[in-house]
Amino acid sequence: IPRHVHMGEEMTLVLQGGYQDQHGHYLPGDIEERNGDESHAIKVDTDGECIALIFTQGRLKFDNWKPRLIQPFLGI
Repeated sequence: IPRHVHMGEEMTLVLQGGYQDQHGHYLPGDIEERNGDESHAIKVDTDGECIALIFTQGRLKFDNWKPRLIQPFLGI
């Protein structure tokens, strides 16, 4: 997921696989919490898919114009 900021709180629970961002590496059972002013980019581990539940308050604000262009079609 390209670099973005949340317009509110975000909570992620990893169910399968894993991912990392500049704040850490997250594996099954890990919970990550972010407040609305932290920017991050997510990279899924290369050894498989990552399944996670993500709860957000508000929309995402992408740093790059390309994701912002398709954002209305994705509803995120």
